[in-house]
Amino acid sequence: MNASAVLPVRIGLKQRNMHRAHEYLDSVSNPKSRNYGKHWSIDEITETFAPSDESRVAVLKWLSDNGISSVKNEGALHTLEFDLSVEGVERLLSTEYYVYSHTENGQGHVACEEYNCLDAVTPDCLRALYNIPEPSDEPSEDNSFGIVEYNPNTYVSEDLDTFFSKYEPSTVGAPDVVLVNNGSLDYSNASNFNLHDESNLDLQFAMALVSPQNVTLYQVGENEMTGADANFIKTKLGLQGVSVLFSAADNGVAGNSQDECVDNRFQPDFPATCPYVTAVGATQLDDSITDIAGTLSSGRQPEVAINSSVKSGGGFSDVFALPDYQADIVSAYLKNMPPPYTADRFNNSGNARALPDISANGHNYAVFVGGAQQSVDGTSASTPLFASMITLINEERIKAGKSSVGFLNPVLYQYADKYIKGVTAGSNPGCGTDGFETVGGWDPVTGLGTPDFRGLMEAFMGLD
Repeated sequence: MNASAVLPVRIGLKQRNMHRAHEYLDSVSNPKSRNYGKHWSIDEITETFAPSDESRVAVLKWLSDNGISSVKNEGALHTLEFDLSVEGVERLLSTEYYVYSHTENGQGHVACEEYNCLDAVTPDCLRALYNIPEPSDEPSEDNSFGIVEYNPNTYVSEDLDTFFSKYEPSTVGAPDVVLVNNGSLDYSNASNFNLHDESNLDLQFAMALVSPQNVTLYQVGENEMTGADANFIKTKLGLQGVSVLFSAADNGVAGNSQDECVDNRFQPDFPATCPYVTAVGATQLDDSITDIAGTLSSGRQPEVAINSSVKSGGGFSDVFALPDYQADIVSAYLKNMPPPYTADRFNNSGNARALPDISANGHNYAVFVGGAQQSVDGTSASTPLFASMITLINEERIKAGKSSVGFLNPVLYQYADKYIKGVTAGSNPGCGTDGFETVGGWDPVTGLGTPDFRGLMEAFMGLD
């Protein structure tokens, strides 16, 4: 379709008081009502069902951030109208438009095959899925989001620019960079997926979700740290008020071993097994659900454990003891939902650190590598997503004169009922087995479940 052709665009806003529409109609139609026959004027109807100012402002800001300013209000106030080129609409809605011809009369009709989210996850998809607001225009100077990458995997500036241009036009620039242990940035072979996928993924989504909040890249060269060193450092970081999050690995109960399990024993991955780390698993949208928006608005869970080439890591550590913050919930899981495996498969003593702690979407992320959009899966996608939420919460706490949240896990477990949506479908196969199954509460596939950002924010903001 001609990219410069102009399309009329109409955006419907959620109306207030629709749940009371029958009540209002009955009050003027029921002969037993004292309001019988007292019909409403057009102005009264418009005012009663008009969208909230908050909804209108949020949509107008989204349009403004995408370069759209000439917007009109339709008479009933629940529709915003503007004209936009095909190229602009495709960029705004992350889709492609075509002209379809009627098979009998040849009449043309402009349409697209699908919108995003099931096909490709973008920052706006994640905001809708987890109730994440747009970041503040005035970030806190005392807040920072640090991302660790390991050589030779490095980001490419041009790919960041392309991603932001398409999905988050208000985000510009590059992260601050700190080189660690001879770390270096190599922008050569820009189209080499294996050299740039991880860093491009992390920075494209993290910066889009928290910008203009500061993001710092710690690019690590030599990585010779022992497990004991790492455990000590992560404890120390927690004491300083730093939250440390790590992905739970991508090969199910095989961890990162790519299913080459010694004696078929499950191999949960370090450092996610460290009790001072928040281990993040991965989910995906249930592709059998056709109405994601309706599912979300009704409070139901639209996600299942990730089931692609990636399977969410999870299990029980053979090294670290069961921490107090998860003792009750893990003990209840082992007692009430015991997995069908014996001690030769996993540490079923009831005294082992269990993971993951929480999960988030990690499937079909739209990532630019070498200038081309590609689809990426992994707990390495869900981890920066959840870390972005924590960064936004830190921003609000610091503005309110409170401390950063620091070590997350005690609060995540104690206040789970305020923000968690359980995952009830899926598993994490590996080591020649079906792995563990999700059960709705905590389980070694998706942990506590997926977060609702606003509930999580309220839990943390309610603490001194």
